[in-house]
Amino acid sequence: MGLSRGGLTTKVHLLGEGRGRSLVRRVTPGQSADTKELVALLDAVKVPRPGGKGRHRKRLAHLTADKAYGSKANRRSLRARGIPHTIPERSDVNRPGFDIGPTSCGGSSHVTPFPVSG
Repeated sequence: MGLSRGGLTTKVHLLGEGRGRSLVRRVTPGQSADTKELVALLDAVKVPRPGGKGRHRKRLAHLTADKAYGSKANRRSLRARGIPHTIPERSDVNRPGFDIGPTSCGGSSHVTPFPVSG
């Protein structure tokens, strides 16, 4: 539980696949920063392989996220893991030469983390 001006709040961080099924879910206090949760969500991903044989997949095919997850550290982590991503730039951040991906945020996605305030 987090405390804000409106009272006690929480955030639900959800990593889902392209058809809307949940892969990973984390609940954090309302005042915690969204950007700090992305790496923890990625570390928790375990997608079973078809037929149930072999290790679970840990690397996503693509990640689409909202602006709250667009920190330099998150982008660096995604590049290091080899995960292509589409994260829109915040309007208050000027990063010349920073590539946000080939598609717009409204395109099809395989994995989409969005915070849900509750």
